[in-house]
Amino acid sequence: MKKITLFVCALFISVSALVAQSEDELKAQALTDAQASGEATMAWDVDGMMKYVHPNVFAMGGGEENIKKQMQSLKDMMKTNGVSIDNYKVDSVKDFVNEQGEYRCLVATTVNMSISGQKMKNASHLLGIYLEDKKHWSFIEASQLNGPLKAQLFPDFETKMVIPADVMTPQ
Repeated sequence: MKKITLFVCALFISVSALVAQSEDELKAQALTDAQASGEATMAWDVDGMMKYVHPNVFAMGGGEENIKKQMQSLKDMMKTNGVSIDNYKVDSVKDFVNEQGEYRCLVATTVNMSISGQKMKNASHLLGIYLEDKKHWSFIEASQLNGPLKAQLFPDFETKMVIPADVMTPQ
């Protein structure tokens, strides 16, 4: 009986270590994927940006091609209005959970931009949702989940994570 108890304890510790290692790897990948998403955004690499868009955004927006067109329109509008992204920095994973059958995280980011010559800094968070089938993270501006868009994108979304508001400051 003592040997069985020791075996079960050792098995539990081994499984716990594997889960912790896997979660550490997922956290590291969240940072890497968020940085790649930011780099694609800064370069206006629409195909690169599309890789990290959550499938629900495609569904709500009329499909990937329609979202690509919207991204191009956004780029043109930003240029017309004198808006540019000067720097995009991924700061850290602030929260990491496994909820409703999926891994999620909050990734803190800092975006420095110019708006008609005025320098601004936006401290915000991305909600990352790990896409198991694609083996990478998808992202959405976390602040979007504090408004009506949440019900459209993720009608059954529940989380224990506290989603902070964006903070935009002049520089």
